[in-house]
Amino acid sequence: MQKAGPQGEQKSASARPRQSGCRRILVLGTSLPAEDYPAQQVLSAYRLRWQIELAFKRLKSLLRIDRLPTHSERGSRSWLYAHLILALLCDEISRNPGIFPLKTCSNVIYI
Repeated sequence: MQKAGPQGEQKSASARPRQSGCRRILVLGTSLPAEDYPAQQVLSAYRLRWQIELAFKRLKSLLRIDRLPTHSERGSRSWLYAHLILALLCDEISRNPGIFPLKTCSNVIYI
């Protein structure tokens, strides 16, 4: 049974009890031969793939990289490169906050 939340999103009435029991089990399906690819290697590849998916999701949502404001190839490339550089800088700053003191960031520039 689905219930609408305060913002209109749907939430499952029994989502929490199911989630707590499923944290111990992860089922992955693959067509790779088991003798050539041990389960640990497949799991490592899956985890890496999932991190890549999350990175693209962050790019799309935080930097609005899913919508190009231009229709020309040259303009799209320039816009995309600028946003990818911004994403790398943001990632570096989040990993090493001391390299870019926040008190010097008084102006915000939106690209």
